[in-house]
Amino acid sequence: MLKTFLRNGVITMRNPGHPFRFYQSLYFANEQLPRVFLTGAHLDAYPGVYTQQAIMIKDQSHAREMVKRFVEQGGTGIKIYFRLPLNYYEAILATADFYQIPVVAHMELVAADDAIKAGLKGIEHVTSFGTSLAEPEDAKAFKEAVQRNNSERGEGRYLLWSKIDLTSERVKKVLELAVKEQVTLCPTLATFERQEGDRVKDFQVAGFNNMLKFV
Repeated sequence: MLKTFLRNGVITMRNPGHPFRFYQSLYFANEQLPRVFLTGAHLDAYPGVYTQQAIMIKDQSHAREMVKRFVEQGGTGIKIYFRLPLNYYEAILATADFYQIPVVAHMELVAADDAIKAGLKGIEHVTSFGTSLAEPEDAKAFKEAVQRNNSERGEGRYLLWSKIDLTSERVKKVLELAVKEQVTLCPTLATFERQEGDRVKDFQVAGFNNMLKFV
């Protein structure tokens, strides 16, 4: 994969969320490879999602220790995953700030505006904004479904986004907050793209169109 990047002119890349063992080749390569910025395994909460790529955080002390350990292993950032509750963000952000590395998060159960107010500066995936933009009852239904079953995110994201009114005061306030706090969004729109003519449902196309307009 790294050689493919280099052949296509990519000399620097980032991978937020994969354990360091995925990139052991960097330590043994005898030829040029891209410069790679890594976060180590993402920080998640039980029962987790991609458990082979995650650390299940037990408490605040454990969260701080993992940030320290990742820095010692060469991590240049930290990634929070979507099941980790908001009350862990402060400890992670403060520890990462001490080591002068950024923190990014993939959120769906935690509202993006709450995370930004806690100090988060980096957001992965446009869908991380969904529950902060949607009507409260829609956001609540989505969160409850995902709490029960991770796979509910699949169609649930699109249903949630298809109902979001991008002209609402709620959306305006979230955007103003993100701009004020200079938040960086990596939207990964290609991951969620759904177009008319594909074998998809109408609400999936509508949901993606709203994601695109929001970005």
